Amino acid sequence: MNNKLKILLPHFLQVALILFIAFDGYSQSNSAKLDTSSNASIMTWISDLYAPGVTVFDDSMVISDETAKLMNDTVYKALIYPKIYTWEPVVKFIQTQDLKPAFWYLINLYSTNEKNKNLAVKSILAYDSVFKMDKMLPTVFATYSLLDPEIGNVSEGQARVTAPHIMEKKLQVVKEMLYYVEKNRSLKKK
Repeated sequence: MNNKLKILLPHFLQVALILFIAFDGYSQSNSAKLDTSSNASIMTWISDLYAPGVTVFDDSMVISDETAKLMNDTVYKALIYPKIYTWEPVVKFIQTQDLKPAFWYLINLYSTNEKNKNLAVKSILAYDSVFKMDKMLPTVFATYSLLDPEIGNVSEGQARVTAPHIMEKKLQVVKEMLYYVEKNRSLKKK
């Protein structure tokens, strides 16, 4: 088995596991009673994948649990924003179904070298067969970018961007990933 396949295999297995969990309730016989609490938690989990970290309604701001955790838990913040991004946490996040942080890592690994770029794109494309990655990637960026110490800081309750060039670089990565998603979708249609 070649090295790329060995590395991608866990990603595909995770996608298969997610599909199994998500649709297991629907494959039961008609006489079997569905576990509605389990289905509700799956739907909440999926909904959260598409929800940004901060939402503004008129004069109110709603902060997600993830954003609150990033603001209040220094250990968690250090995990999400390491000095050097590696693949090991990506695998752990995927195993625990913490996909938003996994995708944040993919965004950061993408520009480190060509091998990481290729693996990040293949991972995103694999997940696009299950999720709407064109919706999720911007949400991931919106959730994590403003609290990224490389990009800025939070002072007096306000996010301040101190390195807009780094923010722009990471946004460009998201745009490139979205390009690959759209290109892959159009190839599948042909």
